[in-house]
Amino acid sequence: LVSVVAVSLGLKDILPVSLVGVMFTRDLLLIGGSVVVTRFADFSKDQKMPQFQDLNFEVKPSLISKANTTLQFSTLWAALAFKAFEIEPNLFLNGLFYATGSATVISGFSYFYKSGIINKSKRRIALKISSS
Repeated sequence: LVSVVAVSLGLKDILPVSLVGVMFTRDLLLIGGSVVVTRFADFSKDQKMPQFQDLNFEVKPSLISKANTTLQFSTLWAALAFKAFEIEPNLFLNGLFYATGSATVISGFSYFYKSGIINKSKRRIALKISSS
């Protein structure tokens, strides 16, 4: 929902395109990353292709993610209010844009870190080195 509204506001030049890009990219990476992490974790050498059935996983939002969602909604409301009341963007709105963009990036990295991809990659590299 947030991404769709953000894209719409970005197309109307109410939100900066860079902020919309960060928000939308994070959501796409979370969805794609969730599928990859859950399905390839069970991928064995016997299988030629992973089976994309029974997609059953749970994503638990972190505190930074909840704060990010709050900032994103606040940014959307503030940008709409500034446009509706014909208020020129000022330091407050620009600061909100930067805070939201930063929180979105940090939130995305926190999901990446929590997924264990870094540790799994280190283990796979260590196994390859030790087996050669």
